[in-house]
Amino acid sequence: MAVTPRFALPYQTENDAPDGPDLGEGLATALDVLLSRALPVANAAARIALTPYEGMLVAQNDDFSGWIYLVGAWRQVFFPSLGGGGGGGGGTSLDVAAYSNSANQTFGTSGTEYPVAFPQGNDSASVVRSTRGVGHKFTVQPGTYHVDTNVRFGAGAAGSRFIGLRTSDDVIQFATAQNDGGPAAANRNFAKVITLASAADLYLVASQSSGGSLSTQATSTQNPSGYVQITFARLG
Repeated sequence: MAVTPRFALPYQTENDAPDGPDLGEGLATALDVLLSRALPVANAAARIALTPYEGMLVAQNDDFSGWIYLVGAWRQVFFPSLGGGGGGGGGTSLDVAAYSNSANQTFGTSGTEYPVAFPQGNDSASVVRSTRGVGHKFTVQPGTYHVDTNVRFGAGAAGSRFIGLRTSDDVIQFATAQNDGGPAAANRNFAKVITLASAADLYLVASQSSGGSLSTQATSTQNPSGYVQITFARLG
């Protein structure tokens, strides 16, 4: 007896002996379980790797979020909750991806734009990190997000320092922060609410206008948790 690849529904092949009643019972039993069941997947990356069909339901095992595929995109239909005290209420929905870099990153040539690297941190139900050049990009699902980021540039003799949140194709820039640099170390940061009508790849770009090579200052004794961070908090 063979089975289908996605839901393991049984069916006969030409090599099986004819057995209509047992085949009907096996197929009906398998479908009875699936009719009210979402497809379980490990995480957001596994969900995005699927070949979805309209109306497909998925449950993510890593954060207990639920998704439906509609009009060409994944839509979140329920969010993980923080359990409430006392009466065991539903709690507050939480969908946050936070990333950082505990090591300095060098931008080797002034006037050249570089993707910022965020090797530490965790994906959320709505945001998944992947590599882009010397840094990272983020695949962000449709919705409204509060994006908060900071990059601290080390001391340099000249030039202005710049960061910007862009789509991966460099067509749309959602937020920027820049001003004169050098010689002291300086932070560039912004907090911005953005809305995506469809899924998009975003990244944080950084550069300095002149003065040669410059590195980020990832940590200090005053801030051991790190100066190079980005957070995506989903609002709706």
